[in-house]
Amino acid sequence: MKKKSIIALALALSATALAACGNVNQKLSFNANWQQQILNESQTASTEELTYEVKFEKASFLQKDYFTVEYCGKNNDTPGSYTTKLEYLPEGDAYRYSTELKMDVKFTLADGQFTAAQDVITTETIFKKASKDLQPISSTKNVVCHSPNNVAAITLDGTYKHYDYQFKIDYNYDGDTLSGGKLTQTDRAGTLLDKKAYPDGIRTQEFGIDLKKYTYLDNEQILFAIRGISSSTLAGAKKLNTYNASLGVVEINSLTPSTAAKTDFTFSLNGGEAKAHEIDYVPMTLKSENKNNKITQSLWYAKSGEANNNVYRNALLKMVVTMHYGLGTLTYTLKDAKFSH
Repeated sequence: MKKKSIIALALALSATALAACGNVNQKLSFNANWQQQILNESQTASTEELTYEVKFEKASFLQKDYFTVEYCGKNNDTPGSYTTKLEYLPEGDAYRYSTELKMDVKFTLADGQFTAAQDVITTETIFKKASKDLQPISSTKNVVCHSPNNVAAITLDGTYKHYDYQFKIDYNYDGDTLSGGKLTQTDRAGTLLDKKAYPDGIRTQEFGIDLKKYTYLDNEQILFAIRGISSSTLAGAKKLNTYNASLGVVEINSLTPSTAAKTDFTFSLNGGEAKAHEIDYVPMTLKSENKNNKITQSLWYAKSGEANNNVYRNALLKMVVTMHYGLGTLTYTLKDAKFSH
C-alpha cells in the first residue's frame, strides 16, 4: 500500500471518515448502536456477522488503449464478497472487528492475452468499548493483491504489480490516554519496500497521536465506528484523525452527510429468507483531506431506531468506492445480516 500503484485495490477498501469547522474541541462520543438496546452496552455485548456482495462498474481507465482491468468477472458474473465480524472479548473488555474482501481480477492486453487472479484483503482490529470511545488497541491488515500499473503496458507482466504484505499497528497509552502507535510493515512479496534499505522485508515506524481536537480511530475500524455516532449528531459534518499506513502520516478525515431518506434494502436478517426491508438511512460521503489520497466513499447507514429495539443496528447498508486511474467503482451491497442481541 505505499506506492501509488497499490492503492487501486488496497486503498479501495481503506476507510476515511468525519467534517466540522473552527478550532474548538470536536471530539466524538459513541453509543452501542450495533446492539438492539442502544444504551445498554452490557458485559455480554453483541456479536454479529454482515455479508456484502461486491460488484464492479468500469469507467474510462487511463491505459485502456493498452490493457483493460476487470473485477468480479465479465458483467459481474462472479461477484466479490466482503464479510465483517464483530466479537466481544470479555477477558479484555474489548471488541474484535474482522473483515475479509475477496475479488477476482483479470488483466487483458489489447491483443487478447490475459491473466486472472484473486485479490484478498483481511483485517483485524481490537478496540475498547463505546463507553471508552472505541479507542484502538491494535490492528492487523493482510493484503494479497494484483494492482494495475498506470503505464502503457505491452506485456502481461507490465499490467500489474503483485503485492503480498502485512501492516500491523500496536497502540501505546499514557495511563488511559492514547498517545501513539508503532507500525510494522512486512513485505512478503518483495515489491513494497526498498530491498536495499530493508533486506529482511520488515520496516517499523512510530508515530504520535494528538487528541486535543479530534477523535482518533484506527483506519480499519472507521466504517464500524461511524455506526456508533448518533443519527442526530450526523446531521452535521464531522472530522476525525487516523493514521494512513500507506503514506506514514496521521491525517484528518471528513464525513459529510446528506439528507436522510427511506427506501427498500433486500437482504436476509438473522437466518430468514432474503426480503425487502424498508429502512430509514443516512447517506454520506467519506474522504481523507490528504490531497494524495483521492479515494472517495459513498455510504448508506441505517438510522438509529428505538433505543430499546434498534432493529437494523445502524448497519452499513451500501457502499460505493471510487478506484484510482479511472478504473471505475466498487459497490458493496448488504446481503445477509446476523445479529445476536
